Amino acid sequence: MALIDSWREDVALLAPAAPSEELLTVGTDLLRRWGEPHRRYHTTTHLAEMLSALREIEQAGELAAREAALARVAAWFHDAVYAVLDPGDVPHLGDPAPAAVSTPGHDAPPNHGAPVDTHGTAPRPDTHPDPIAPVDTPPREPRPGPGDNEEASARLAVHSLTGNGFRDADIGVVASLIRASERHELTSPGGPEAAFHDADLWILAAPSDRFDEYCTEVREEFAVVPDAAYRMGRSAVLRPFLDRDHVYATHLGRAEWEPRARVNLARELARLG
Repeated sequence: MALIDSWREDVALLAPAAPSEELLTVGTDLLRRWGEPHRRYHTTTHLAEMLSALREIEQAGELAAREAALARVAAWFHDAVYAVLDPGDVPHLGDPAPAAVSTPGHDAPPNHGAPVDTHGTAPRPDTHPDPIAPVDTPPREPRPGPGDNEEASARLAVHSLTGNGFRDADIGVVASLIRASERHELTSPGGPEAAFHDADLWILAAPSDRFDEYCTEVREEFAVVPDAAYRMGRSAVLRPFLDRDHVYATHLGRAEWEPRARVNLARELARLG
């Protein structure tokens, strides 16, 4: 199924009386955002993989159809605003970590002075337009700062869905799922929160060639970070997953994905040294 057809199907289920052309415009803008040139991992491939993982969890009986559709709509928005580092924002290894730098990606660990995460940190504040504005709107405010990608994406979802036939409660669920993706804290098994957590982390359990490609893509997104700083920061992001009792929150994730995820994580941590 084409991505835009998946979008049409889910929004039709959630908002059957909504103006279809307006929601198609929203979906088209989201595809544009996912195709921004600074992205390497956070592209439509990641979106498609996440949607597929959510369908797999739904087919396993862990999500009702409406819950799954809400989670998939949240997936469209969850990295719609994605800022990465400008060279001028990168401290040298050994410098004190700037107060604004954090690691809000895949379960943010304590900051160790390396500005590395899997979702990115902000460029300098005078170079990017309002992330919620249409493409042709003049710049009005800075792009999100470190740890703000998820918040800005959640605000984009609320802005885009309000007045387009979505229930207020559903918009709240979508925004909540997006915000929860900042830290990937484990939830109780079951429900949209657990499914969304696991689908976003499906890549950790990908076949080894796809996982290795993902690792390369993340490095490319942070090409401006020196190797030593990258290895330290990236290890700090990934190691906590192996320290947990479980990487995943759903029954499917724990049974089907977790063993491969642990092998992949161990391999990458060994490479990082």
